[in-house]
Amino acid sequence: MPKTAIKNRSPKTWVQLTINAPAQQADLIAAFLASVPVDGVEQTAPPPDEEAPAREDINCYLTPGPDFEARHEEIKDFVKGFNRLRPEVEQISCHYSEVIEEDWNVRWKEHFKPFKLSERLVIKPTWVNFKAQDDELVIEMDPGMAFGTGLHATTRLVIGLIEKLFSGQRPPISALDVGCGTGILGMSCVLFGAEKVIGVDNDPYAREAARANIDHNGLRAYSIIDDDLRALSGKYDLIAANITCDILTMLVPDLVRCLAAGGDLLLSGILAGDQSEAMEQNIISRGLTLVETCQDDEWLGMHFAAAN
Repeated sequence: MPKTAIKNRSPKTWVQLTINAPAQQADLIAAFLASVPVDGVEQTAPPPDEEAPAREDINCYLTPGPDFEARHEEIKDFVKGFNRLRPEVEQISCHYSEVIEEDWNVRWKEHFKPFKLSERLVIKPTWVNFKAQDDELVIEMDPGMAFGTGLHATTRLVIGLIEKLFSGQRPPISALDVGCGTGILGMSCVLFGAEKVIGVDNDPYAREAARANIDHNGLRAYSIIDDDLRALSGKYDLIAANITCDILTMLVPDLVRCLAAGGDLLLSGILAGDQSEAMEQNIISRGLTLVETCQDDEWLGMHFAAAN
């Protein structure tokens, strides 16, 4: 089983803030928390084959330190403002607890079960037996301390676009996974047929979790590097990024720079409406073409292509 705790250090402790909210507001609240920024955001959304609940818990994690109070106050102000503008039935509540790193995997094991992320791709936890059917591809993973198991709509959207690309007449040979998290996008690219995949993430815990998952699945074509996206000089047939829209906007120049001629850029983490319209204009102004969009609730996945 992959180990995600960094060696030779004491277990880390977080303050966990749990916000309980109407399910239709959960994604917007999670996006706000990610923008604070906090040390991680977790939604307890059900697998795709289960009925959606009326309300959801959104957990965020804060490391005690010099900037703790400023971030905490920003979140409290958001909760107060949200409740002033919403009817009683849509009020959100929050409570606090302490989370020790060693408790994390125990909690995930209680809720994380095998599920289909796309037509062919199945995600299964390391502690469950599962036999693949027909042409199913399986990623066996433990989310560990990084966030990203494939349950969120944004992940499903971009994985669907990746699978479609590899099913086409000109499947990508190389791929870049930007903001790799647990490595789920890059691992799917390898399973679908990519010969070389690189992953980057500015979070060392995410990089270590991704490397552990890659090793566990024996996917040697996928490498996680410590370099920042801005330091990369290569060109890639496929670039996939599932990040919040504000971060994507900052990364657009480098995403386009790293895309090979005729390559495909797949983005997710973008809300339909103003965000998607601004992103479309931004990328089209750099010479790419919008090929396709796909939507899940308020979220969009966007497929752009570079000229040959």
